[in-house]
Amino acid sequence: MPIIEFVGMPCSGKSTSYYKIKEQFRYKNQKVLSYMDLFYIYSSKITKLSILEKFSLYISYYQYQKNISNKKYNTKKFPEKKLAIKYFNYFKISTRKLIHKNINNIKQRIIKNFNKDEKKLYSILKKSIECSPLDFKEQLILKSRIQEELIGISIYKKLKLKNLLIFNDEGLLQRILSGFKKNNFQVKNISYLLRYQAIEYIFYTKALIKTLKKRSKIRKKGFRYDVLTNNDIIKWQRIYKLFNKKFNKDIYKVKNNISATLLKKIIKK
Repeated sequence: MPIIEFVGMPCSGKSTSYYKIKEQFRYKNQKVLSYMDLFYIYSSKITKLSILEKFSLYISYYQYQKNISNKKYNTKKFPEKKLAIKYFNYFKISTRKLIHKNINNIKQRIIKNFNKDEKKLYSILKKSIECSPLDFKEQLILKSRIQEELIGISIYKKLKLKNLLIFNDEGLLQRILSGFKKNNFQVKNISYLLRYQAIEYIFYTKALIKTLKKRSKIRKKGFRYDVLTNNDIIKWQRIYKLFNKKFNKDIYKVKNNISATLLKKIIKK
């Protein structure tokens, strides 16, 4: 089965298309997993975990799936009673910190054993995030996420999980494409990633600048275009055009659903 990643400017429709296409796969009874899923499900197969670390992975994966579900259905969280918040607050914070520490320990242990190619990819990805327009806090969050994503694709290779369909609303390609500031973006970084692991299908979403800005203003979380000038946005779009030109044979421009023919081709691969 192939690996699929989405690429596109923020607010170009990646997440919307991802969830709709994911439903197409489910309608065909085709299970899909992401790099993040691989990290949570299979990390115990490549490194020895304590009981507490296994528990931390289980709880973190549950929370990750819950967050994905809330994002998909735009679930509103109702405020808890103040007494309940006060009573459980210390316990929740302490538990969260412990789980975070255990997950970080697992990641660092696996990263320490990365091979030469994986270590270079990790360096490329970190540099790309540092050269993205994200603020410092968002960069920290994304740096943590690329660890899980890169571990996920490493697990895919090490455990030879080619029987699984890997489908990401964003992925390692998108991380590299985001590093457009300070002239950081280089085609050779994309090429290096694709030599390490082929990504058979790249779903590309596009939108006009005015559409991107409009969607950015109404979103509750995530990147906003008001931190960029029009020239910056145009420069960023040129990178996607260059990427599209260079790797066109593997790129499929999508908007919401994909054709029944392409769906069948992916599932049969």
